[in-house]
Amino acid sequence: MSQINFEPIAEQHAELAAAIRSIQAWIVRCVGVKFIELKRLARELPAVPSDQLALALDALVFHDQLREVFRVRDPHRDLLPENYDNPTEIPDKLLSRDDQFAFALEDGEIIHGFLLEPKRVAI
Repeated sequence: MSQINFEPIAEQHAELAAAIRSIQAWIVRCVGVKFIELKRLARELPAVPSDQLALALDALVFHDQLREVFRVRDPHRDLLPENYDNPTEIPDKLLSRDDQFAFALEDGEIIHGFLLEPKRVAI
């Protein structure tokens, strides 16, 4: 299994090294995480200033370690598995996670996040 090692990126971006290392440590603590919800990450890394967190995430996307995506949380608070590259791609009508009910996007919530791309993570 691949180990996450963002250290080469932290070394390339010294001004973001602490934030990048904090993100890596968070991913390691959250065993099995594939989708990183931005709000959750920010809430669970309160010592990382939001501007540094945003720049560190941008650096990880630039270096193909993460992929920025958008998902939808249905009215029952279940996170749907579909990923969208842009919020404008999300259809106006969606089905719940278990296909039990349809709902309008306005009744759900767009979730900004990142996919961990294990095949791209440095070993």
